[in-house]
Amino acid sequence: MRVLRSILSASVLPALSTGAAAQCNSFGGMPTFDHPTGVSIRQLDVLDENNIWACGGNIGSGGLIAHYHDGAWTVHITPNVSGGDVYFEGISALSNSDVWATGYFQSGGVVRSAVLHYDGVAWTGELLPLADPAHNWAMSIEAIAPDNVWVVGFSGEYARYMAFHYDGRTWNAVDFPEPPAAVYAEFSGISATSASDVWISATTRIMLDDYESKTFHYDGRAWTQIDMPQPSSSPVLYEIAAASPDDAWAVGDKFVDGIGHQPLTYHWNGLEWTEVVAPMPGIGWNFLFGVDVAPDGRAYAAGYHYYGAVSEPIAIVYEPEANAWTGFDMPMVGYSTVAWGAGALPSGDGVIMGDIGYYGGEYPDPYLRQFRLQHFEGDTDCDGLVGFTDLTALLAAWGPCAGACSADLDGNTIVDFEDLLLLLANWD
Repeated sequence: MRVLRSILSASVLPALSTGAAAQCNSFGGMPTFDHPTGVSIRQLDVLDENNIWACGGNIGSGGLIAHYHDGAWTVHITPNVSGGDVYFEGISALSNSDVWATGYFQSGGVVRSAVLHYDGVAWTGELLPLADPAHNWAMSIEAIAPDNVWVVGFSGEYARYMAFHYDGRTWNAVDFPEPPAAVYAEFSGISATSASDVWISATTRIMLDDYESKTFHYDGRAWTQIDMPQPSSSPVLYEIAAASPDDAWAVGDKFVDGIGHQPLTYHWNGLEWTEVVAPMPGIGWNFLFGVDVAPDGRAYAAGYHYYGAVSEPIAIVYEPEANAWTGFDMPMVGYSTVAWGAGALPSGDGVIMGDIGYYGGEYPDPYLRQFRLQHFEGDTDCDGLVGFTDLTALLAAWGPCAGACSADLDGNTIVDFEDLLLLLANWD
């Protein structure tokens, strides 16, 4: 066997196994795409392992909607329903022929919100019917059915809650009570598991720097504000994601005197919201802007840490068995890089997306990373299969294992016949 190891190491193994172990249980690259005027990916929606929809925009870009399928991205052409610069902030897909997106169109001092729909052939769009047509920002959208779609954001020269519901024919405004002393009230995210389980994340500002985080829940009949614990440090919520009636997450940041902005995460267990301590992956101020939850309870959140004039992407991953988050300080690409959105795949893997900024005013590029789990014993390259590349990687590592070794399947610090038998038992 050692002879075989030497032969394989000298020939095919370098091409097959280099970097394989580093792909497991960590973030790595995924296919990207080019855009002629640069883009910032703001939010994404996962249909399945092979279908991810993303949206965003940048000054002069005309907005961005892109679809990931079969390992490649397709950038969609969308109508500009109002003129000016386009910023898509939310996207929700029921299928690849029923996709909804929302955002706003900015021209001069006028900002107008719109909703777009894709029927599998072409995009159509319309402006939302607002009392203040000059100052409104749609921030998130959730499609539950073709005749049940919600949009939330804020409107007015001084921000006020904004919500709309689509019943299959028209968009109708939904009223929410404003906090009596609030000078700022914004809906930032919306997520649903069914028509009778819908969540909205919100933030209000009472005085100059006195923020409160809030959530609202819809049971199919009415909206109710659900109290959540308030840190004494101005919490702000940016996104919410629900996987089931007893599993939802809301993320943002809180300001701590002497430290600055720190990541903030709340969990809903079916009865109440509790704050779950989140790590600070990077130096300086840390913010979380996107979150999503996988069917197995694993959650992914994305953001950035800021120090000086530079931003670097961060991500945190929640492991339900450990009941804890793990932080990842992602390597910066370009001059300043930000992760805005997070997505959880049905397999439990995750993706984060954002933008790569460059010094000197160059157009930004998309920033995309995928977190790959080791789903099976023997899946050393984390591709969800146990096959020839995993076998050759195991044989190349045959013998004592120095440090962490993905081929040491039984954890005894030696790659031997016991590990080979475990791999073969999971062979695809």
